[in-house]
Amino acid sequence: MNLHETIEHILRSNPAYIGENGEILKTKVIEAVSNLDSFLVKAFRDNEITCKVFFSQIEDTWVLNQEKLKWVVNSKEFLEDSYTAYTSEIGLTTGGRFLSASTDVVLDFPYKDAIVVGGQDKDDQKRQEIMYHEILGYDQITNLKAPKVLANAKRYTSEGTEDDIILDDNDNLIIKGNNYAALNSLLERYKEKVKLIYIDPPFNTLNDSFQYNDRFNRATWLTFMQNRLKIAKKLLKSSGIIFVQIDKNEEHYLKVLMDKIFGEENFVNSIAVQSSTASGNKTAHKDKTIIKTKDSILVYKNSTNIILNPQYMAQDKWDTHFNSILHKGDNGYETLSLRDYMIQEGIIPEDYKIDENSINDEFFLNFVFENRKKIYTTKSSIPKVIKEESISKQGEIISYFDNNNEPQFALNGRRLGFLNNNIKYVDGEEVIAKLVTDIWVDINFNNTQNEGGISFPAGKKPEQLLKRIIELSTNRGDLVLDFFVGSGTTASVCHKLNRRYIGIEQMNYINNLTVQRLKNVISGDKSGISTLVDVNWQGGGTFVYCELLEDSQRLIDMIISANEDTIQGIKETIYHSEQIVPYILTSDLKKADKVFSELTLEDKKEVLIGLIDKNKLYVNYSSIDDDEYEVSEEDKAFSKSFYEGSGSHE
Repeated sequence: MNLHETIEHILRSNPAYIGENGEILKTKVIEAVSNLDSFLVKAFRDNEITCKVFFSQIEDTWVLNQEKLKWVVNSKEFLEDSYTAYTSEIGLTTGGRFLSASTDVVLDFPYKDAIVVGGQDKDDQKRQEIMYHEILGYDQITNLKAPKVLANAKRYTSEGTEDDIILDDNDNLIIKGNNYAALNSLLERYKEKVKLIYIDPPFNTLNDSFQYNDRFNRATWLTFMQNRLKIAKKLLKSSGIIFVQIDKNEEHYLKVLMDKIFGEENFVNSIAVQSSTASGNKTAHKDKTIIKTKDSILVYKNSTNIILNPQYMAQDKWDTHFNSILHKGDNGYETLSLRDYMIQEGIIPEDYKIDENSINDEFFLNFVFENRKKIYTTKSSIPKVIKEESISKQGEIISYFDNNNEPQFALNGRRLGFLNNNIKYVDGEEVIAKLVTDIWVDINFNNTQNEGGISFPAGKKPEQLLKRIIELSTNRGDLVLDFFVGSGTTASVCHKLNRRYIGIEQMNYINNLTVQRLKNVISGDKSGISTLVDVNWQGGGTFVYCELLEDSQRLIDMIISANEDTIQGIKETIYHSEQIVPYILTSDLKKADKVFSELTLEDKKEVLIGLIDKNKLYVNYSSIDDDEYEVSEEDKAFSKSFYEGSGSHE
């Protein structure tokens, strides 16, 4: 038997490592290795093949190389599903453990590369995201969670770019780097300071790039989300709130996870957002399914202490309940229908109908606005004690305060609701409005791909959507975080609405898309919400861009961008790097070259990425003075201002 067959034979001799369907439970095996399970250690020591590979002898003592055994068990060649330590069980359990008890970390996440596939209409364009993920055990991530050196910082202003800067408390911030590492670094400065978090994470559908690697199953996706949401909660103020946009595939699983992290009692609502229409190719299978036209946004508060700013949307039709107008006759005020009054006063002809189209009738609309304080609908009866007092006041309007100390008006024993109370400012203009609830159908998702002056054909959210979320949950000067910032919609809208913001993005397009979009905003970008009356964006403001100082991350970037012509040379660079996992020998890698050459390009990339020591993705702040990393004085000064709060700018 070869090594893998030998390991499998040993593991199958212990029922504790075998699942219901006869599969080897790798999580159980890795846990046993970590805990130096007596059965496993003895079995591997007593076998000649495994003893030679995994043990070394120091005098009379045999020492097990735990990390090497973990790596072999978790390798693709050992088990076909080895790139995830979880199974897609119903409910949030994995390997017999509750997901919430897991200390694993899903390190990498899909890159939001937008590729439009031929033959798709706009509604069917999905992000094709390149996915290289890896699951790390808790003992592997200690250094990964440490604060990182921040490099290449610059401040963008309307006057140009400032280099050699230090961070001020009022600075907006865009960070390039893995968002798990970046979020951990943010804790040093921004713990309990964020008012709103909005994220639009990868949806884990068959159409996005979690499908790119089919080993990224539901439980792994949930672990990936759990890793980040736990840190996000620590960044929120007690009065903070989080909005997570998601679709049907993971919505309900994600809600269970967020119930655990934020508390079921802190669930606010699930907002249904119409994000497309039932048209084009989308309707091809209408006889087999119910067409999807919405996303959901899960909303959680961080504690019981939140105050929202109610939002309103314009009415799309006339509310015919407002069918009465105050008319004072000889015996006081009397009930007169709006239509009869308008006919009586010669305002409209007798054949005029007040229907839902009237709200688009400029003549009618001008009349109701002018008479907004007299047009009303009758509501519920007034309280009994007030009703008794008003018996002698027929034809008179009485006023009183309700239990919420709100002023109310009544006529002839019935409460009045005046149209004036339904006229609100929406986007800076007065309209007949209705309260925004948990169903949003009035936001246009079409033609958003060029908002901000940059092209991002798929996955970009409308600025109007973020405007509503931001205005609902924050006030001027509040801090907003988006750690899947993508094309920069959240940051752009925050900038235009005078909110502070932090955005995190790992993709290299951050400079061509995210940063460029914010530069356009500073220059007075007129797209998106800019021309709305209540925004009237004229430009201005600043933001700071910086990067987690890369160490082995640059090797991963090289691998990801490789092709068949360059992958061999990159492999040689990796083989001789000091940034690969320490227990892998170059001689062992060379022996496997024949197998490597037979892999597909994508498998080659995965194998090479798996060799990188993930604790060395970025340079730790604690190593800032280490000569090995040659951190510049400018980077040292900026990092110090970030973590130690020194300095300011005007």
